[in-house]
Amino acid sequence: MSKIIPSDDTTLPAGILGLSIKGAVEVLHDKLYAIQVFFTAIVPKEVEGLEHVETFDIGTNEDPGTLKDGVSDKTWLLTIGPFKGLCEAAGVKCVGKLEKVLAGLVEQDVVAHCPAPGHIASYEIPGAQEFMVTFENAPEPEPEPIKRRPGRPAAKPPIEQATPPATPPAPPRPPASTQVPRRFGAPKV
Repeated sequence: MSKIIPSDDTTLPAGILGLSIKGAVEVLHDKLYAIQVFFTAIVPKEVEGLEHVETFDIGTNEDPGTLKDGVSDKTWLLTIGPFKGLCEAAGVKCVGKLEKVLAGLVEQDVVAHCPAPGHIASYEIPGAQEFMVTFENAPEPEPEPIKRRPGRPAAKPPIEQATPPATPPAPPRPPASTQVPRRFGAPKV
């Protein structure tokens, strides 16, 4: 499994934040092949302009990888999940040449769920989310809706759950005296 290593100097608070991707590069992190992504917070106003770096470790102890060759296909498939989740939220397909994927991430916006300061647990496509920051011992801020950047496609509307039709009542069972108990695999009587 890949590990996501947040930057040590991060100041992102807990909450639901809108982030813009400023860059993405391949690096060696603790001798493991990794992808670093650079973010700037864009909403809410309390965190606007804060910078954050996420390091997605792709290499493993068994297959650390190199900057020249990356990692084996098997290791890539086993560890790419968190980075792929970021790509999906940014609207970038995580297929083909990695250089094109990393370039496609630049200037894309994502919604980050931060359950604890400095830790991003998951990413979502920007849509109708309301952003908020959770500061300790602070009054609850008013959520603010996202303002879409020009040129970004609109998020798909949420799928409404249809109420299933009422199931018709089951037909009445015959009286117990006409039923013959059978065990699985027993011959029919």
